[in-house]
Amino acid sequence: MRAFWVFLLIFWIIIIYNPDIIAYLLGWLLVFIGLNLVLLWVFTKKKNSEDNYVKFWNYKIFR
Repeated sequence: MRAFWVFLLIFWIIIIYNPDIIAYLLGWLLVFIGLNLVLLWVFTKKKNSEDNYVKFWNYKIFR
């Protein structure tokens, strides 16, 4: 647990001396969220307009 607090202290010291890192962290977070949304859209895309469910691998979720 002590290593965690030391990591946080070092992280915040770096952030205070170089605040540009916040922009990179926020940018990569938004890229990560965007990739997750694209993957979710690909997996939930309907193949047939008559189907009333969303299929995840072997599971069917009915609407």
